[in-house]
Amino acid sequence: MTEIRLAESSGTKVLVSRPAARILFPRIESALQANANELIFDFEGIRVVAPSFLDELLLLTEKVAAFPPEGVRKTKIVLRHYPPGMDATLGAIGHAHDAEVILDDKGSWIFTRSA
Repeated sequence: MTEIRLAESSGTKVLVSRPAARILFPRIESALQANANELIFDFEGIRVVAPSFLDELLLLTEKVAAFPPEGVRKTKIVLRHYPPGMDATLGAIGHAHDAEVILDDKGSWIFTRSA
């Protein structure tokens, strides 16, 4: 399990672009190459998230996970402290990435798919 705190990593409270997500690629790549089966994006301190940011974040995880060292593995993406009112598009984005999207009992959104 690897956790990426987005407010610290991005230096902003507003994540509204694909380039903002691409800044995180080295951390995502490092986590997934270390064979992390769970990647947590902590949105604490983030006020706004655009669908394009989240879509790019998932595309980046797919880019790394597309070539796992030992066959296909499951990758669990957890969105912790996701901003309230910003979750209307999560299901559609998950569907576009062939991911099952659920809200757990702790209030975190979980995307699960085959890598």
